[in-house]
Amino acid sequence: MTDKEHLISYFHELEAVKTGNFTLRSGQTSNIYVDCRKVTLYRASLRLICLMVEERLEDYDIDSVGGPTLGADPIVAGLLIQGFAQQGFLIRKAVKGHGLQKQIEGTVGKRPALVEDVVMTGESLKRCCELAKPVVVCAVVSRGSVELPCPFFSLLTLEDLL
Repeated sequence: MTDKEHLISYFHELEAVKTGNFTLRSGQTSNIYVDCRKVTLYRASLRLICLMVEERLEDYDIDSVGGPTLGADPIVAGLLIQGFAQQGFLIRKAVKGHGLQKQIEGTVGKRPALVEDVVMTGESLKRCCELAKPVVVCAVVSRGSVELPCPFFSLLTLEDLL
C-alpha cells in the first residue's frame, strides 16, 4: 500500500468523510464534509501526514513551518517534533485583543512553508501568504482549484476520498 492509499484508509477508518448538508468555511454548501482534524489528531495518521509533507517539501530549504490556527496546529507541531524545521508559527484570523495583541504566534523564518488541513478556495491561505510570505504551501486535502502567490500542492484531493 502506498503512503497515499494508507492516508486515504485513515480518513475512512476514522470516519472523517461525512455526507449530508454542510456549509463550508468559504460559505459554499456541500453534501461532503471532510473532518480532517479526526485524522490530524490521531497519532499514526498525523505521523504519516508529516512524513508525506516533509517528503514533498524537502527541495524548498524550509526554515520554519506554520499555518492558520486551528487546522494547521497539529501538523505544525508534528513537523517540529519530527525535526523538519527549527521554528513554527500559527496565524490567527485577526489580531487578538489582549496580551501582546499578535496575529502571528511563534517565529516566521526567512524561508517559511505554510500547511493547512483542508482547502476549498484558498482565500484564508491568501491572507496567510500576505503575512508570512511562504515559499510553498501544502494542504492535506484540496477540495477545489487553489491559486496562491507561491507553489501549492495537496497530499489528497476530495476525489481521492470518495
